[in-house]
Amino acid sequence: MKSGLKWLVVFAVFSAALGCGSSTVVSSDGTTVTKNSDGTVKVSSPEGDVTMNASKDGKDISLTTPDGKAVMGGTGVTEAEVGVKFYPGAKVKENSAFKFEGETEKSYSIVLTTEDDATKVIDWYKQNVTGLTATTFSAGGKSGGMMTGEPDKESKVAMTVLREDGKTVTEITISKGWKKGG
Repeated sequence: MKSGLKWLVVFAVFSAALGCGSSTVVSSDGTTVTKNSDGTVKVSSPEGDVTMNASKDGKDISLTTPDGKAVMGGTGVTEAEVGVKFYPGAKVKENSAFKFEGETEKSYSIVLTTEDDATKVIDWYKQNVTGLTATTFSAGGKSGGMMTGEPDKESKVAMTVLREDGKTVTEITISKGWKKGG
């Protein structure tokens, strides 16, 4: 089974299993999906094991693989983790956080929202964050910009600032990644 489709099936099984008691399903290729009564789902296949967990409040889903751990949802990414100041007064968009921490790489991403227009946000980042190169655009009913840079020798940052014409909210996406030895 192709990797993307396999994960789609795994998430479907995980979603369907939430709220039910313990159960185990074995596919024709020998992959075993076990859902425990605590909500943990473990997928065991020839490629390795993956464990999925939903937080008690339902805001985060975590995936633990042989390569590392990813947490999606919630609001748990900080300025320190992305290495970039959050725009003043911006709010963290619900369920927008993503963290991956592996042995050889890490990445974090979060989406912020503000009522300020995209140009004002981009100008603020140009003045307050060193090492970023910014490009701006206005096309297709949207305006904003993209900023990229390497604030240190070990990591890369990519940011997008986007506002749809006629809307009152600007979204700021901040992503940072590190690769050990890369």
